[in-house]
Amino acid sequence: MHQRIELPTPEPSAITTLPKHIAIDYFEPEYWNEVLTVQRKVELLKDSYIVAMPLPELCTTWKNCWKWMDLPQAKFMWKYGEAVLELYDMPTDKQIDRVLFPFQSDDDKAAVSSEEDDTPPPEPEQGPNDDMDTEIQGRGDIELEQEPMGGHDSDDNLYN
Repeated sequence: MHQRIELPTPEPSAITTLPKHIAIDYFEPEYWNEVLTVQRKVELLKDSYIVAMPLPELCTTWKNCWKWMDLPQAKFMWKYGEAVLELYDMPTDKQIDRVLFPFQSDDDKAAVSSEEDDTPPPEPEQGPNDDMDTEIQGRGDIELEQEPMGGHDSDDNLYN
């Protein structure tokens, strides 16, 4: 006969959020690329990320390590970070938008992006009769008369 052992309820973790500025190379590239979902990647990257270590071949001797160990983060990223990031499949802007704005349509996104870019919205498509005025105005043998703003001179001549 087997006896079930009741374990005490674990205490809640003091860690309630993901770390900010995560070191992307904490994850093996294979794990990042093949196991993590796009949603999880976006959650991990949303507050920015860093590369903590250069490629393994730059860590083989102490002499090699001294070349990069004390570099400021920005210079390290410029010098070594891109080579490391090439190993990782990063989410595209479109994938990030789908995760962050799951219920937003493409039209809504276009409106938001055009507001942010200060670019005018695209011109509406023309209907079959929209360019009729330009056809008439473009002909040199027809002269268009414009009426004064008040309309006809007298109401008596409306139908004559």
